[in-house]
Amino acid sequence: MIPATSILSIHEADTAPGVETIIRNLTAFGTRHTLSIQNSSTRGIGAARDWIYREMQGFAEPSNGAMDVYFNSYIQGVASRILFPVNITNVVAQINGTDDPNRVYVVTGHYDSRRLDVNDYTGDAPGSDDDASGVAVVMEMARVCAMRRPKATMIFAAVAAEEQGLYGSDHLAKTLKAQGYNVEGHWNNVSIAIRLLCDAIHMLTKPLGHRRHRPKRPLQPHQQPHSPPLRCLNLLPQRLHRGRRPRNRHHRRLE
Repeated sequence: MIPATSILSIHEADTAPGVETIIRNLTAFGTRHTLSIQNSSTRGIGAARDWIYREMQGFAEPSNGAMDVYFNSYIQGVASRILFPVNITNVVAQINGTDDPNRVYVVTGHYDSRRLDVNDYTGDAPGSDDDASGVAVVMEMARVCAMRRPKATMIFAAVAAEEQGLYGSDHLAKTLKAQGYNVEGHWNNVSIAIRLLCDAIHMLTKPLGHRRHRPKRPLQPHQQPHSPPLRCLNLLPQRLHRGRRPRNRHHRRLE
């Protein structure tokens, strides 16, 4: 069991500035499509891959060798959503366990992005939420845990080619299996930013979003039901600009 003091020190680490910086930097590469260019230092998945690797190496530097950062790569041939052979690379930071290194816990987020047309690999696909936000969580966890000495092995991986069909994470899983690791837990992080935003809005609008009123009449053709997060997004402008509860008792979609 992890000592309570260790849990508290990890929990109290200030990660917000780092998360925002990571998201902004990954977004700035324009596109991180799996098939985008890999020989540029400013655009494409290759630039994003190399930047993540450098940042992870910086996190590992003060660990005195406890954290190892490496590429987990292979060449994927033509397949579903893969128009031509391409190098797919996962960026991995690994802290070997002190007591049971064969027991592994994996944290992942995918750093590739896509446009509406999944095969458009030249246009901008910033992917700030999906999934720069998830990668930011992975990288900040790696940074905070770099100085720890866990009993079991911890792996923090920014995986590639998720949008094309989970190619990167599939390769990582096969690699760990081939190396004889016993993976006891996996935490995948996808689209963290919008979920946190909706949670925050849901809390801000709790008196509105949690009311259990039901329309007495069936919905008309021009009306659409909303999930709670979308209802919160629709109601937020009313709450902020009017400062009071809307007069009508039924939630309306704001155009």
